Amino acid sequence: VCKLAQCVSLNTNLLLNIGPQASGELPQAALDRLKGIGEWMRVNGESIKGCGPGPLAEQEWGVTTAPIGNPKTFYLHVFENPGAVIEIPVAKKAKVKAVTALYDGKPLVFKKFKDRLLVTLPANLPDTDYVIRIVQK
Repeated sequence: VCKLAQCVSLNTNLLLNIGPQASGELPQAALDRLKGIGEWMRVNGESIKGCGPGPLAEQEWGVTTAPIGNPKTFYLHVFENPGAVIEIPVAKKAKVKAVTALYDGKPLVFKKFKDRLLVTLPANLPDTDYVIRIVQK
């Protein structure tokens, strides 16, 4: 799923190169992969469907995506744990309304300081793509 978010952040497509076996059935590995992607999309799909590149280029910790036509919302896809706080640049005049984890909707602690947004991450980040929704006023 990290590759899917990365492709959206680059405004590209992801081709899942799967095909049937001689029997006409899909290989179990392909079915498992599709099931995993489907489960992840049920929780985090809003950060992918109808989205394109976010406001930041790829970072050490991950990528950003944003809904096309909605400049007030964007998503952080955290692939690598950057530590307790993630710091991202934002416009000085930007006013952040909410910062939430997509998987459970719980708000995350954040602080806007001049042209930086500091988001406190949970201590137990999952090993897979952790998605954070940021909504500006």
